[in-house]
Amino acid sequence: MGALGYVMQVPEEEKYLNTKKELEAMLVGYLGGRAAEELVFDTVTTGAANDIEQATKVARAMITQYGMSDKFGLMGLATQENQYLSGRTVLNCGDDTATEVVSFTTDCICGFPGETQADFEESCEFLKKIGFLKVHVFPYSRRSGTPAYDFPEQVHEREKQERSRVMNGIAEEVRREVLAAYVGTEDDVLLETPLSGTLFTGYTRLYIPVVVSAPGHESGQIVHVTLGEYDGERVRAALC
Repeated sequence: MGALGYVMQVPEEEKYLNTKKELEAMLVGYLGGRAAEELVFDTVTTGAANDIEQATKVARAMITQYGMSDKFGLMGLATQENQYLSGRTVLNCGDDTATEVVSFTTDCICGFPGETQADFEESCEFLKKIGFLKVHVFPYSRRSGTPAYDFPEQVHEREKQERSRVMNGIAEEVRREVLAAYVGTEDDVLLETPLSGTLFTGYTRLYIPVVVSAPGHESGQIVHVTLGEYDGERVRAALC
């Protein structure tokens, strides 16, 4: 099986330690392919799946294992099991702390030329595996003047729409599971759009969308809230 392309991180010399700046540079390298797709082709593909997975591992390790988080400081929030067995990382902190570690959002395009049913199913499994807080799903739009317009194996419009429908359903299921872990936790919220005299929408530090009644407050202010249930659009929160 061949690869369409990949990035390999090769050290210039033998070394056993990495600085925070080096790890941040690795993240930039992993996400370079996705950025190139957006800049050159004005779209994104499933090709960045492994890069995103590797970037996720590095970012999570920086926070949970290497003490490189400004919020958690020098705390070991995770340990790695025997690398010759599963090798997986296990959080050794409470549920409240675990839900504050990190959250991810992403964009997914369905039906890019050449995408097979197996490719699509692999992308769906990847969404479940990572546990994205939010996924923006959209079908590939064929536009004249772009390189992808002349790519072979164009996916039929009906199939693109059906794959988008299926992936949106999976993304919503994953979103509900992720947000369920935050029920009862506390966080700060930046008040944004007023829906009424006291009701506001806003986002937490982990980009969780909330709606909260905050009498006496204004847009642009930060309030401390307790997160509640997800209503299908936003998490209902209450002032602490």
